[in-house]
Amino acid sequence: MELRQKIKEYLFYRHVFYCPDCRYTLRLSNKLLQQCHPWDGPYCPKCGEKIQKK
Repeated sequence: MELRQKIKEYLFYRHVFYCPDCRYTLRLSNKLLQQCHPWDGPYCPKCGEKIQKK
């Protein structure tokens, strides 16, 4: 029961972003996402383009 709850929390707090230009997938935890500006969003570490949520 407790393990199932942990898996749900892990999946809920895991944000996956995808860069269409270089096909780079970026996974962010909730804490890292809060450090990004909400209007700005994360940028791809490979090509520097703004990436959207998958």
